[in-house]
Amino acid sequence: MEEAETVWQKTKTLWNSATNVAATSSTALTDGALVLVRRVQGSAGARPTWTVPFEMAITTLRAAAKTVARDVQTIRMITDNALPRVLLPAGVSYQTAALGPGMPDGEWFWPTGSPTTHRTILFLHGGAFCTCSSSTHRNLLGLLVQYTKSTVLAVDYRRPPENPFPAPLEDAAAAYEWLLQRMPTNRIVIAGDSAGGGLGLTLMVALKKAGRPLPGGAVLLSPWVELKDTYRDSWTRNAGYDFLDSGLATYFARAYAGGQDMDHPKLSPVNADLTGLPPIHIEVGECEMLLDQVFILANRLSKAAVDVRLVVAEDMVHVFPMFTFAFPTPMEDGEPTSEPFRAFERIRDFLDNIIPASCPSTIKPSEFIDLTFEEWHDSERDAEDCIRAASPLTPMDTFDPKA
Repeated sequence: MEEAETVWQKTKTLWNSATNVAATSSTALTDGALVLVRRVQGSAGARPTWTVPFEMAITTLRAAAKTVARDVQTIRMITDNALPRVLLPAGVSYQTAALGPGMPDGEWFWPTGSPTTHRTILFLHGGAFCTCSSSTHRNLLGLLVQYTKSTVLAVDYRRPPENPFPAPLEDAAAAYEWLLQRMPTNRIVIAGDSAGGGLGLTLMVALKKAGRPLPGGAVLLSPWVELKDTYRDSWTRNAGYDFLDSGLATYFARAYAGGQDMDHPKLSPVNADLTGLPPIHIEVGECEMLLDQVFILANRLSKAAVDVRLVVAEDMVHVFPMFTFAFPTPMEDGEPTSEPFRAFERIRDFLDNIIPASCPSTIKPSEFIDLTFEEWHDSERDAEDCIRAASPLTPMDTFDPKA
């Protein structure tokens, strides 16, 4: 009898979730279609540079965020399944990343036919900590590889609410230490979007506090670095443009914090001691809700004497590099390069500046799992300058992200 009741409750929950997803999708798609009608009739876009596909996409996301149930399983039915998983730019390969027992899963991305990339990007995906994965970000990750000619390791960290903080940080730290055993620290870049950007910053602060070697630099795309922030002016000023929803942000923030103080520097790294961090490149949209907290982060990084480069992209919203599909490709029909594509150009230039291509690696991503650091070191005899600059390795178990 008890088992039958459990099955009934699960069935009822699934039905309610599916019903809400259907209603949410209907509302969101209707709002998106209305944008198309208005634009066809000659109405101007919400912002000067917005294409019709971009405005339709943002409007659809905004409607979905406002109407979807505040239930993580329902939201995952949309985010984890509706986002494209297999669309990769030309010249990019990927495979599952199996780092070993007790390690997080993920995916490798690298330039097809060019296994000798000279830097590795550890990427932490966004999705408000609770949703999305490396597979939902494949197009963004593919473009990151295509533009920067880097290898990318995208980590599928454990997600709240099942695994609240510090579980995501522990997984990010484990992946970083795994890389650190196989390459010099100055060839590693930490990157992430939204919640993943905030997690990347938290990781660097934790590494610094533990006395661990820091990466060569970091790239943060619209980083979510202050969990309680739904009150700054940009939340009101950009409400008609961005697709983020304050109620949904609060719901996810509480799930990630798991009852802990959301102002604590470990949860809101904008409040942390930021001194001593490596160069950081930040991309943020002019029209996004998180703009003000990102301004504060950049200001505090600058005051902490960190080499920080902040780009505020005109007319753009949260994690705008995800929306390249809604703009003409560079040089297509003579169109100027749009901001989502420009972001990848700026990231490429930043990485070329901090980690030049003067010492290419000779190891394929698929071979990393089988190499010790000593074997990797032997394969890098032609890259002595880079190796000499690397920080010495220490055992993994010396770093506890909870400390």
